[in-house]
Amino acid sequence: MENLLPACLRPSESGNRDKDGTDNQIIWRLKYKLYRKQLAKNLELGKGREY
Repeated sequence: MENLLPACLRPSESGNRDKDGTDNQIIWRLKYKLYRKQLAKNLELGKGREY
């Protein structure tokens, strides 16, 4: 599943996590929410267009 996400949304592989990774989890979740919102907005904008 991770490979389907844009690079900015993938959990960092450099291992710069806290002991429990809580902060990263929160940040990752927020990024994901924002990404989904942006995607929905783009789809909404593209609805009326003819290609």
